[in-house]
Amino acid sequence: DSTLSTLGRIEDEDDHHYRILLNMEKLSPEIRKGGSGGHSIVQSATAGVREISEGYKKMASIRSKISLENQSFRAIRKRLKDKEGMLASRPALQPIDNRRLTRFHPAFGMRLHPVHADWRFHHGLDLTADTGTPVYATGDGLVTVAKYSGGYGNVIFVNHGYGFETRYAHLSRIKVTEGQKVTRGELIGLVGNTGVSTGPHLHYEVLYKDKWINPIHFMYRDLPQAAFNQIIREASR
Repeated sequence: DSTLSTLGRIEDEDDHHYRILLNMEKLSPEIRKGGSGGHSIVQSATAGVREISEGYKKMASIRSKISLENQSFRAIRKRLKDKEGMLASRPALQPIDNRRLTRFHPAFGMRLHPVHADWRFHHGLDLTADTGTPVYATGDGLVTVAKYSGGYGNVIFVNHGYGFETRYAHLSRIKVTEGQKVTRGELIGLVGNTGVSTGPHLHYEVLYKDKWINPIHFMYRDLPQAAFNQIIREASR
């Protein structure tokens, strides 16, 4: 009875806690019931044999429930691993330490171009800092571009998977190579003034499924300094 009670609590946690947190469908009562059957080995027998038979059926039911729950937990574990990977990869950091910024220009959208003097769509945010200021990856990912590229100047593209990509432009130096895996908080370049630029700054872009979106929604600018520092320390290791 205590074993069945424990299994019942596990099943309840599975359906009403783990699967809800991970946005998974809970197992239906039919599936649960299907996992609780047993095989009758005696059709008609004495009371003693019937008691043994009932004990056998209870053991078979417990085995079936445990087997079903093992399958469920394997599915939950896989979903959890996928969620962890997505959370680690999703852009979720300011690419420059807030203390090193001299100006934060959140002009995403149409603006008057400072060089060409015409109205153009500005696909990212400009973070002004001194030349040589460290630039950090904002999520785990794979470097797909790390080179000089026209108006971007020295630029890095990072593919984070799950549809996300980030771009870091006008760098003075590139500290990664194409094909390299990077982690959130890892040093990838230094602020510069290369390409079409009027002064040292980082031009930072976020794309989702090949469409530009406002990076401000993916920058934890209110992240406590100690927490930011810890991310950088962990990445450097």
